[in-house]
Amino acid sequence: MKGFLKSFVLVLVAVLLLAGCTQATVTPSENPTEEPAQTPAYEGYLPQDSEEYKLFGGMQLWYSGFGVRSSYSDMSIRNSTTVTEMTEELDQSEEYPFLRFQVPAGTHEDLYVGVDAGVLEVDLAEYSVVKLAYRSNSTQTVLGTSVESNSYTHQFAAESDAALVGDEEWQEVVIDLNAMLTGDEDALYAEGDDIIKVLFNVFGTGEVTLEEDTYFDIQYISFFPDVETAEGFEPSSQETYLKEYTGADVVYEEVTDEILDEYMSAADQKKEEIINSPNMDLSEVTGRCFYISNNGDDSNDGLSPETPWKTLQKLADSYSLLGINYTDIILFERGSVWREGIPVMANMRYSAYGEGEKPRFYRSVDGTGAENWEETDTENVWKYKYPIESDIGNIVFNEGECWGIKLVLDTTTGWTQEGAGMVTNGVDVFNSEPREYTGPDCIVNNLEYFHDVNGTQELYLRCDWGNPGEYFDSLEMSKREEHVILESGTIFVTFDNLSFMYSGACSIATFGATGTTVQNCTFEWIGGSLQSHDGTTRYGNGFQNWGSCLNLTVKDCYMNQIYDSAITTQFGGDNVSQVDGFTVTGNVIDRANTSVEFFNTGNPENFYKNVRVEDNYMRWAGFHFGHQRPAKNANFYSGSKGADAPFYDSTFQNNVGIYCSRYAIASMSLIKDMPVFSNNVYILSSERSNFSRSSGNIADASGDLYLIPYQERYIKAIVTAGAEQDTKFYYYTGYLFPEEEQGVYYGIGFSNRN
Repeated sequence: MKGFLKSFVLVLVAVLLLAGCTQATVTPSENPTEEPAQTPAYEGYLPQDSEEYKLFGGMQLWYSGFGVRSSYSDMSIRNSTTVTEMTEELDQSEEYPFLRFQVPAGTHEDLYVGVDAGVLEVDLAEYSVVKLAYRSNSTQTVLGTSVESNSYTHQFAAESDAALVGDEEWQEVVIDLNAMLTGDEDALYAEGDDIIKVLFNVFGTGEVTLEEDTYFDIQYISFFPDVETAEGFEPSSQETYLKEYTGADVVYEEVTDEILDEYMSAADQKKEEIINSPNMDLSEVTGRCFYISNNGDDSNDGLSPETPWKTLQKLADSYSLLGINYTDIILFERGSVWREGIPVMANMRYSAYGEGEKPRFYRSVDGTGAENWEETDTENVWKYKYPIESDIGNIVFNEGECWGIKLVLDTTTGWTQEGAGMVTNGVDVFNSEPREYTGPDCIVNNLEYFHDVNGTQELYLRCDWGNPGEYFDSLEMSKREEHVILESGTIFVTFDNLSFMYSGACSIATFGATGTTVQNCTFEWIGGSLQSHDGTTRYGNGFQNWGSCLNLTVKDCYMNQIYDSAITTQFGGDNVSQVDGFTVTGNVIDRANTSVEFFNTGNPENFYKNVRVEDNYMRWAGFHFGHQRPAKNANFYSGSKGADAPFYDSTFQNNVGIYCSRYAIASMSLIKDMPVFSNNVYILSSERSNFSRSSGNIADASGDLYLIPYQERYIKAIVTAGAEQDTKFYYYTGYLFPEEEQGVYYGIGFSNRN
């Protein structure tokens, strides 16, 4: 049953996106005091101070839709084309409000209506009786029930009056959950439980065919301490049984221009310090300094700035030949650019010399020049003249003025991949919807492109302004190639003052690393390539370790436009993966899907220990070129894990998170052994941002995604529970960017709450 729950919250908010939104556009930094227009009373999550919210027991309601699925790892919607019929305008003529879920005629699978009584609101130990008032025009309604607490999932066949089902009259059902326990079940909850979901399977499990458009209405639902109290409840009484949270000394305030400017200025200052960081002090180098420059010559000895080598191949050839070792250092001249991966060796340092911009490393094809492109028979679609063997994950024009929108082909269906939805290329906003791939003629939007990496290896790009190689001053096509790969056993490597750009894969990829340090470096426009050439999943992290690691450090780096995670250590599989010592400090991370991620599952011996995420600035998570990914689950910090990867002696503190399109923190609240969260600052949307837990079950970290709206009541719950200490929570209303109103950055997971 848990598998069905994962998509409920997302699909209801998808309904709201498609139904439209009347809220005015407000840029917080421009006009933080302007009041946005109000949305209809029941469009989205109910206002917490409304009588309707109390009537529904202080709960948020959602709907699962038509067998829509979302994977645990990316929460993406797989059947978005059917959600347009999912809801109707609510009938405001009724004496009491209700929520209507509309299902069009036809064949569907697993039709569920759910109620999220979670968000830390209902104490299941004290309030284990549920009362529901509902109606339907379908004679097929059966009202099966499932209840999920932190530690258990129980399924019941709730009683309903068959004579009333389908006659469009309201009926009430009182469900004593404790009384419905059977067999060896002795409790609905375990010690510490305080989250519950109730799921009503209104048409039975499995496939169902509806002969007519069908609706299911909920007039009210609430939890009660006993059956007698529930039976005596009338909607007009507006009773409610909610936990009250003190959130002692919680700061939850609307952000002002002064507050926003304080933190933005501090982040910008830190960014400038990183970009202009001085060269490494070479006085402590006991061995030789080897110099490499675009102005060098491989016939030189490479031992001085006046006699540098030219190519990275010369460096690779010289390790053994010259006995280069840990006492030596490799230096690249500032202002130089290489389009190769850096050949690395254990126990080595790689840094910069000279003046100007940090030395740059690209993993891209330079597409500038009119001579590199030819017209096709399709107007405005151009073909790059030369085959490209490595998948192109992104195309960046004029160093980031705009970017390409990649069409990914599902080779099993012959259609482009579903899920991108509303996108922006930095210039235009359009729906990059799925379509049958018939050739260049189906590339219909400006700066969309298709790379036939599994076939002809040809790349087609639509450019409405003419020959793209001529129109743009720079055109970088990012290949599925890393800047650096540290194979297993490559220990104690330091990267300092280097700039990594335009890779469609991960930038620095380590495997089972020990003692890796990355400092004073910049990473920009990373990721977007296919994880495997014959698949449809795209990937790309800034710094990534895979597997066990010991004492890794990423500090004082600037990262911008990262398709997936800026900094991450990950593992999935049967082998043991243990992380002991991972420090992420002093970084500025802009426009990544996830700023910092820890993902480690598969073996009960796995763990995280001595993780430090401190003193970082994280901005615009999810507002990046990677918004075209089907899974728009952006967040500042993701500690996603299973029960087999607990955290020990770890902290997430003194960080500043500004603007995040989806989840501020994933897998945070009340999951055991998570890091200590303290002294952080968040500036987020009170209407669209969430905290989240990727697990419903505290005991074993299994279960479904729970959204915790970024609103005062829930913030108090988080603080009361001790999941955040001495943290400041600021909020804004309105939109950051005009394209937000059109669904960009949210896709069908867009929501609007008041």
